[in-house]
Amino acid sequence: MAETREPRPHRAHAHGDGGPGGHGRTGPPAHRAPRAWRLLMTTLAWRFVKAKYQDKAFTGEGAQKFPGRWNTAAFPVVYTASGVSLAILELLAYIEDASLLPSYLLFRADLPEDLMGTLPDADLPSDWRAFPAPDSTKTIGDTWFQQGRSAVLSVPSALVPLERNYLINPVHRHFRKIRLSGPVDFDFDPRLMQLVRH
Repeated sequence: MAETREPRPHRAHAHGDGGPGGHGRTGPPAHRAPRAWRLLMTTLAWRFVKAKYQDKAFTGEGAQKFPGRWNTAAFPVVYTASGVSLAILELLAYIEDASLLPSYLLFRADLPEDLMGTLPDADLPSDWRAFPAPDSTKTIGDTWFQQGRSAVLSVPSALVPLERNYLINPVHRHFRKIRLSGPVDFDFDPRLMQLVRH
């Protein structure tokens, strides 16, 4: 994934930033074995939420009311992106009125890697990038949610397949191990307003 200069959180330590070349992950200290270190590694995830819903940023209620590509209304999935740039792109693909962009706030989640499952590319249905989102991807997401094998599922972005989105199950027994923070300092570049069609 492309490196992104990360904003500074209001209420969180800069844990997991990884430094230059770190791709949003912390690196293992010399005295730790690789297996033990995996339990401590985190991946950063980002999402934009309307300011009026900021207290529900990680409840999944929005995806229940307006199901996404990987869920039906039965399951409260939280959608996050692997980078701020991808989170912006996902928002631009969704939003209809450019004047609403400033009403969105940026939130961060530090995802422990031992809580994450990955959907292999070989398991992607042929229509997974279709719009509107097909039933095939919703079935995959619902099955993952119901089975509860992981608190997070890594899936490719339909907009940029080489990058990842992370689905979070907010009712999973290990959800509490995910560190949430925000809103994070962020201002939309005015030029982005021109990319949204009214």
